[in-house]
Amino acid sequence: MKVALDYFAAATHGAGIGRYGREFVRALVREQNCPHLRLLAWGRGTELGAEALGLGGPEVVREPERVNVRLPKRTADWYRSATGRGAESVCGDVQIFHRSAVFEPRLGRAKSKRPLMVQPLLELPPDGSKAEARLRAVLGEMDAVLCGSQAGADEATRRLGVPASKLHAVTTGADHWLRYAQPKTCTELQEAGPPKLLVLGAISQMRQPRAVLAAFEVLVAQGQFPGVTLTFAGHPGDDAGAFQAALSASPFASQVTWIQVPVEADFPELVSSASALVHLSQGELSPITPLEAITFGTAVVASDLPSFREVLASIPGAELLDGGAAGEPSQDPEQLVQAIERAIESAGHPESRSARVQAATGHTWRANAKETLALWHQLAESRA
Repeated sequence: MKVALDYFAAATHGAGIGRYGREFVRALVREQNCPHLRLLAWGRGTELGAEALGLGGPEVVREPERVNVRLPKRTADWYRSATGRGAESVCGDVQIFHRSAVFEPRLGRAKSKRPLMVQPLLELPPDGSKAEARLRAVLGEMDAVLCGSQAGADEATRRLGVPASKLHAVTTGADHWLRYAQPKTCTELQEAGPPKLLVLGAISQMRQPRAVLAAFEVLVAQGQFPGVTLTFAGHPGDDAGAFQAALSASPFASQVTWIQVPVEADFPELVSSASALVHLSQGELSPITPLEAITFGTAVVASDLPSFREVLASIPGAELLDGGAAGEPSQDPEQLVQAIERAIESAGHPESRSARVQAATGHTWRANAKETLALWHQLAESRA
């Protein structure tokens, strides 16, 4: 079996869909039954280093073929308009084209001439938005849609009307940072000094950074955790201006750090040394960020999304709460404060830390690769 993968984001972007594609392929090329892989990078961008990609080394069973098309998006659009052919046309003779981003690169117009199309789906756009309508149309053209949780797959069926027969839940891998920071050091890191709170992701309205900051201010004012600190690690998003203003006016700004240009190599220590991760969000169909935290035994405060609940519901020190509407304060600010308090307290309990690490044990990229590979074979056999 020959499979082409959209590898542009994986090769050029550290987080999000880039990390998904990179870690998935990294695990796949180490499997004994890895098929012939053709990695397509259509676009211009600075490629991450060889160590980050992990496509070489003695553990690699089958090295993939790289296909780089260094053309800007407008050229790809012209090519499609002139020929009716899209990104899949440069993949060669393959049975399956495993996509990455949802809307780019664009596909050709003749669906009958395409390979089988597989689309990972990590999150949903706002309910009723134009992006949602566009996403519904794109997913309708796919032969299979992957979600990183069963709850996420169910949500995609409910919101987008994707037939359940097309949706497939696969294990979300979260062991990538363990290559650089070992769990055995987490207890020492988390118990060193005052509690540390961490927020990952862009400073955007959907993540409610001002609500987290307001809760932190209440926490500090109460004096229960002397010296507690809060770190935001994320690029400026659509809430950056309002957040910066709130941070500048905060009486506890000296205890808050905003890393506006996060460095991927710093994340293992950031997450493993944190007492608790605070992750308010919307629309995520994969529990990847909470899993990245509990892999190290770090406590978690997260929005009560179905995909998060599927993994976190019974784990000590994993607090789920209603985060309110995007851009608005939490519907119950006191609930957020209390959840953070409980998470910090749980961070100091070795049994709770061990339970969190154990809960993340099965969430590996190898499991993700094996399950996706099984799906590829299932799809190829159904067409044959």
